Amino acid sequence: MAYYQEKPHIMKHTDDALKGDFFMRSQNTAETSAAQRYLKAFLTGLLAAGVIMTGIYMLFAVVAAMTDLPSAFLMGIVFLGIIAAGFFSGYIAARLTGNKGLLTGFVNGLAAAVLFLIISVCLFSSGLSLMLGIKLFLLVFLSACGGIFGVNSKKVRR
Repeated sequence: MAYYQEKPHIMKHTDDALKGDFFMRSQNTAETSAAQRYLKAFLTGLLAAGVIMTGIYMLFAVVAAMTDLPSAFLMGIVFLGIIAAGFFSGYIAARLTGNKGLLTGFVNGLAAAVLFLIISVCLFSSGLSLMLGIKLFLLVFLSACGGIFGVNSKKVRR
């Protein structure tokens, strides 16, 4: 106790550390805000992928209902939806984070691919096939490319 009487600032730091108030406060705040920024960008990119894919598929579902389209054309529409959704999900996520575009796009594409896989297997009861693997690879690859473009695109000045 005599040690703490000679150096009262040590006792204060010890009490604050026990309460969890003193140490690492500014670092935790910075880490939390960075984690929140990445999470927001990740979720926004996934949401963009879902909206783009749904929009393209709904548009062409209306066109397909009105006209008689060959199945090869419908397969092309599916690939168009995957290309657009993959690229723009990585692009938007990387634009929001501002750095690590390849990693951000890749992770976002991986999550979108898992989501697409779950939807494909559950809703359409399609098994794993070569065509599904190509679609998933394309989704991840184009999302990573979109992330690279998103980080390297010029910033808009206002």
